[in-house]
Amino acid sequence: MLDLRKVVALLLGHLAHDVGHVLLGGHDDRFLSPSLFHWKSQSGTPEGSATGLRYQTLGLGGNRAILFVRETQDQPYLFLGELKYLRHEGSRPMGIDFELKMPMPAKDFQAWASIVAA
Repeated sequence: MLDLRKVVALLLGHLAHDVGHVLLGGHDDRFLSPSLFHWKSQSGTPEGSATGLRYQTLGLGGNRAILFVRETQDQPYLFLGELKYLRHEGSRPMGIDFELKMPMPAKDFQAWASIVAA
């Protein structure tokens, strides 16, 4: 059972926009596979800042993160589980790849991947 008192980060992914834009707010949030999620930090987050360093330790020790995603702003979020930091690129914003502790079912991955590709 996930103890929410030990979660230090909550990532919210927006996979599509309901007015024709493929990505919401310029973010590049997307699934790379059923177990890999790519997320963009806020535009002002440098990799060496306290926040940037916290992202780089998610999933290590007691530093836990959970992921919620939704297709559009009008839909509720779907809980997908815990994440572990794998790598990042850039700074201001950081493009971060996370691994899902439990991969999503292949049918759900296909559905989410098709949203971003549309």
